[in-house]
Amino acid sequence: MERGWRRPSGLGWNPRISGGTVDVGAYEFQNPASVISYAWLLQYGLPTDGSADYLQSDSDSLNNYQEWRCGTDPTNGLSALRLLSPVPSATNVTLRWAGVTNVSYFLERSTNIGSPQFAPLATNVMGIGGRIAFWIRTQSGRSRCFTG
Repeated sequence: MERGWRRPSGLGWNPRISGGTVDVGAYEFQNPASVISYAWLLQYGLPTDGSADYLQSDSDSLNNYQEWRCGTDPTNGLSALRLLSPVPSATNVTLRWAGVTNVSYFLERSTNIGSPQFAPLATNVMGIGGRIAFWIRTQSGRSRCFTG
């Protein structure tokens, strides 16, 4: 028997299909078939092969990728990132939404809902869990804004 390097046994040198291509790298590498965290997908019983990434798993109009980014539950139609009804006062408008801890939100506004060109209103609004409120000071005579 020759001395020196030997061919690995077991799975060594056998092509393995991963993410639609042959993986010729280390066995530990898993081709990221999904753009969503595998742990998050498995938590909700969703496949990690990418087939569920942009599917609508509940009735809240957000796909699974959007649910993952928002920190909401893709199996519960009531768990969604939604702007609640604005609460106007004489000097402010309060915007409210259900927030998720450690998620950064941003708000944009437009003055024309028919052909919206949104401009930043607020960035890096950190979620702390529960409901988030954001106050906008209004100015008399100012045009109406639409927020998204």
